[in-house]
Amino acid sequence: DPYLITLSPETSDSRWSDFKRIGVNMQSLGLTRFYGFILARIKLNKIFKKINPSLIHSQGARADVFSAGLPGTGQPKICSVRNFPQLDYKMEYGVFLGWYLTLTQAKAFRTIDLCCCVSNAVEENLQKEFGLKNTKTVRNGVDNLFFTKPSPNEKKRARESLSLPVDSIIWLSSIGKDSRKNSDFIVKEFISFLDDNLNHILVFIGDGTLREICEDLSSHSSQVFIFGQTEDVRLFLHAADYFI
Repeated sequence: DPYLITLSPETSDSRWSDFKRIGVNMQSLGLTRFYGFILARIKLNKIFKKINPSLIHSQGARADVFSAGLPGTGQPKICSVRNFPQLDYKMEYGVFLGWYLTLTQAKAFRTIDLCCCVSNAVEENLQKEFGLKNTKTVRNGVDNLFFTKPSPNEKKRARESLSLPVDSIIWLSSIGKDSRKNSDFIVKEFISFLDDNLNHILVFIGDGTLREICEDLSSHSSQVFIFGQTEDVRLFLHAADYFI
């Protein structure tokens, strides 16, 4: 049976109840990040001795470090990698803490049996920047029960709720935390297209370093909408005709 162990107290948007509903064995250490570095390893050792898992799967810098540090008992260890550590941690936590997290997680990666990357780009980054060979790309899946094709009425309601033109053709894209998604390039290429096709609009969700540039590039256009961060991505997908 699977066991799900979390390190910190659950947040308001936690999916704890979803996992519990399908019968997953759950346990939270409920530790803050500070106390986690002091007590988590001891608590995890006790839990793993009790459940004796046949496979350990970790996600996130702290979990990867703790997993790598567990005493070897023969079971394989894998982790999921969803970012570019040397770029994302520096951007989110600052230079010093970002540097520390990158070094400690990279060290853990070398101890873990397999690093499962969500894209070829993520895998290539681990290989190039950290010299890792224990990597494999396993692309993110899509929950086709949750992300379903909307009916015409659902599309209309989604557009109305977002105050978007109901009869337009909508292109949707996301602004990444840094320049990797080339959002400014998308705006530059779309501006002339939008000028010639007045029934098309471009919608951005997300926030990052390129948002201000995208706003400046599209400031003269009434066909570009930048919404920023959102918790309901599905609503935008329902409203859109194309995703870039």
